[in-house]
Amino acid sequence: MRQLIVADREVVRRALADYRHGNADFPDHLLAWLEHVEGCEATATFDPKAGRQPLFEYIGP
Repeated sequence: MRQLIVADREVVRRALADYRHGNADFPDHLLAWLEHVEGCEATATFDPKAGRQPLFEYIGP
């Protein structure tokens, strides 16, 4: 039997919700939420679509 252990269920739930309605990939949303709960204001990204999401800041050219 396979198991998945989640350290913070609420963070995963929020990342999944953002993934369903956003333009970034799930790992990007998960990373952004993990950083957000630790106090980061925004997650830097080179992806212009992800940069339009609330937890991201576009830093591309």
